[in-house]
Amino acid sequence: ESKTAYVQVVAPAGGRHVRGVVIHLPQTGDMGYGFRRKTLGIPLALEGYASIILVGPYYGKRKPRSQRRHYVRNVAEYLISASTTFTEAAKLVKWAQQEWPDTHVCLSGISYGGAMAACAASILPASVAAGGVAVAPCVSSSSPKAIV
Repeated sequence: ESKTAYVQVVAPAGGRHVRGVVIHLPQTGDMGYGFRRKTLGIPLALEGYASIILVGPYYGKRKPRSQRRHYVRNVAEYLISASTTFTEAAKLVKWAQQEWPDTHVCLSGISYGGAMAACAASILPASVAAGGVAVAPCVSSSSPKAIV
């Protein structure tokens, strides 16, 4: 169930020029797109920014049937979830740079999502990071050291 990544893209209406791209990573308990689309994606789209909203492994439609809510069943699943989230986010940076060339990309998240954004930035290849990548964690650690 967790093997396939799901994203939702929210972009400026009418084919307007995209000023930048923000990749929003899920905070603890965020099981879908709704909260991040409503509070971040739509307001940013009105200002000309595209948003990529990732559903994390073990969350929402990526949650195993036997799992209750967002609670992973053991430490191994937590480590898989975290490392998969930031690896997928790093890959989304590269995809966004290809989809919207000459546009800066920002990794962002609230709480756990912010920590995952910092981790994703720490594993970006130099060639991808050189394309202009910002990190904007909200209410989280400012470094992946807190996770590792």
